Amino acid sequence: RAKHHITEHFGKTVALRNIRVEDVHGFRKFLKTKRGRGSQFMAEATVRKTLGILSQVFNHATRVGWTGVNVVKQSGVKTSVASNPATSAFVTLPDTERLLSACRTAEERLLVGLGRYGALRIPSEISHMKWEDFDADLQTMKGHATKTRSTRIVPVFLPLETLLRDMRQSEPQSPYVLPTLHNHPNP
Repeated sequence: RAKHHITEHFGKTVALRNIRVEDVHGFRKFLKTKRGRGSQFMAEATVRKTLGILSQVFNHATRVGWTGVNVVKQSGVKTSVASNPATSAFVTLPDTERLLSACRTAEERLLVGLGRYGALRIPSEISHMKWEDFDADLQTMKGHATKTRSTRIVPVFLPLETLLRDMRQSEPQSPYVLPTLHNHPNP
């Protein structure tokens, strides 16, 4: 999407050395008029991310000598995506219990439990999770973080252990802990 917005605004043939600080501010205004995925206008985080990608292009262009300066940095526009407190929430234990009781299957309950009790990212850390990622007694599990490309050992607490045992009984033949999620084309 960033490439599309950049070429839509600047054109496909503009030379980077011809883009000025004022043009970057104009691009930011242009982005703010674009339709967002779930709203009338593009979210501030998406605007910043797109400007950050343009800044990376200028960083590369500066390194290889295509331009002398990164005009995105010079412009002072914000390119870092700040956290949004309005979209952050702590899921309480009573909220978790209500959510679990609304789940229809053992797999749905385990999905909620892995996120809440196991502190795993959904879906990236759990979509490929296998039973071999757990020790024999279901007391610890390996958390494979695709975001950081690291593996950590995570303790399994009693509420999560119960959900794991329920799931293992309902899908004993699958090597994947969450087979429906694993088989989904776009987890």
